[in-house]
Amino acid sequence: LARAKIAQLVELIHGKDEVRSSILRLGSMRPKVFVLTFIIIWCGIFLSQKIDLSTADIGRHIINGKVLVEAPRAEKLELLRTNFFSYTMPDAPFVNHHWASGIIFYITENLFGFTGLSALYILLSIGAILLFWNVARRISNFYVASFITLILTPILVSRTEVRPEAFSLL
Repeated sequence: LARAKIAQLVELIHGKDEVRSSILRLGSMRPKVFVLTFIIIWCGIFLSQKIDLSTADIGRHIINGKVLVEAPRAEKLELLRTNFFSYTMPDAPFVNHHWASGIIFYITENLFGFTGLSALYILLSIGAILLFWNVARRISNFYVASFITLILTPILVSRTEVRPEAFSLL
């Protein structure tokens, strides 16, 4: 009964033809929602790989973040121009261009642990892929953008370690 009254109100406001076309558009969105959900899950599967911490440099980023959050001002400024983690060239000129991600990684690791860091990286990466997909969709169409995204996903998500470039992609 309530649906019938709502339908009558919508028909009064918009007219019968517009209501029918709206219902048809909703029906045609189901495959698109399915495809987009599949893309998100597809990317998540590739990004949810076990991280090899012996080759990842996430520890450096977390320590940089800790220094930038907790250390005195002089140490913070020194961190921005000194690479404390270089064994072979400790005095080489250095610009710490990923200092902000270190702060975010440090706070995330403190609040949620390494699982939270992985989840953050997965969400950022999927967000970036969806932004690229949306640009491709606007230039071409939904199905071409989705097909290309599915094919390129293994390449786009080849770096599964938590990395600062996830922010750059956004």
